[in-house]
Amino acid sequence: MKFPLKVISLSLILLFLFLVIYIFVTNRKYKQNNSLPITVTPNNTYSTKEIVGQLFIWGIAGPTLSSESANLIERTSPGGVLLTGMYTTEQLQQMTKSIRAISPSIPLFIAIDQEGGTVKRLIDDSGLGGRDLGNLPNGDFCLSIYKRNRQLLRSGVNVNLNIIGDIGGKPNSYIWQRSYADTPYEVAQKVVNAIKCSAEMITVIKHFPGHGETVVNSHFQIPYIEKDRKLWEQEDAIPFFTAILNGIDIIMIGHLTYERIASEPASLSKSFHDILQNKNFNGLTITDDLGMLEASGYDLKQTLIAAINAGNDLLLVSTSTIDPQELYSYVLDQATRSAELMNTIQTHADNIIQFKAKNLH
Repeated sequence: MKFPLKVISLSLILLFLFLVIYIFVTNRKYKQNNSLPITVTPNNTYSTKEIVGQLFIWGIAGPTLSSESANLIERTSPGGVLLTGMYTTEQLQQMTKSIRAISPSIPLFIAIDQEGGTVKRLIDDSGLGGRDLGNLPNGDFCLSIYKRNRQLLRSGVNVNLNIIGDIGGKPNSYIWQRSYADTPYEVAQKVVNAIKCSAEMITVIKHFPGHGETVVNSHFQIPYIEKDRKLWEQEDAIPFFTAILNGIDIIMIGHLTYERIASEPASLSKSFHDILQNKNFNGLTITDDLGMLEASGYDLKQTLIAAINAGNDLLLVSTSTIDPQELYSYVLDQATRSAELMNTIQTHADNIIQFKAKNLH
């Protein structure tokens, strides 16, 4: 028996609406049953060491918490950690439990890169990622994102750096396989679905202002993209601006140089941060791993200061050749020497602590 096309289309729409309603209801139950509201005191009660520490997100390797990583968390009071390496669900649960047992005065972001597909940290997650995920119908795409984040939330993770706002462009571009689609509006649609279907997870979109069609891997070399602002706003910017309109929590700033908009990489560019402010973005910004810039000859200590002054709230450091505690001590020392820098750091710390009070459960 053949069904009319209108009947089939209506059935698909109703199925998608059912999924959205189901996710909304179960999210509320999850929040009611599993929330652990944090108590944050006014920032003037925290020490300078704690205020400076809040800006750092340290990459730490698993599958178990090493004494070195535990010591780093204890000594620097970071804003959070990014879990690297591979984990089973059981290992991830134990890892996050060990991190929380350190009990810093300000609760931590516990983040992970779990896009699915080629970028994954959780062995048990067999779901799709990138291009394969983007090719799914909206309902299946939504359910896949939802299940992944629920699994991570149950394992103690509260931030997933998984939403790809980059436009795929051509198949030979670096980001193509990890991107959801090839046009601004297709990617924007998937981004909106990813935000709405992320359960209680703190959402992160990357890599603003967009990799575009560059074939250069920004982990090893800074891509230079020759688009003027008008063309960029008509193409690569659309998924990110759409994410802002739909309540994205955190925007990751990439090490990408749009030469006709700013002379420095976006992660170190006040111009690009100003663009986000002008779009009324009121979440947090985080750099891509600043250790990546060492391959391009950047002095990482000076780069940290430049990233702070550019407007980044959070500084991700995962692959540095310099000991993280040395980097932290350098920024702390510079902050005690410069009232202007300390005021800037205080502003970022205010943003972070207020965000945590509102969003960490």
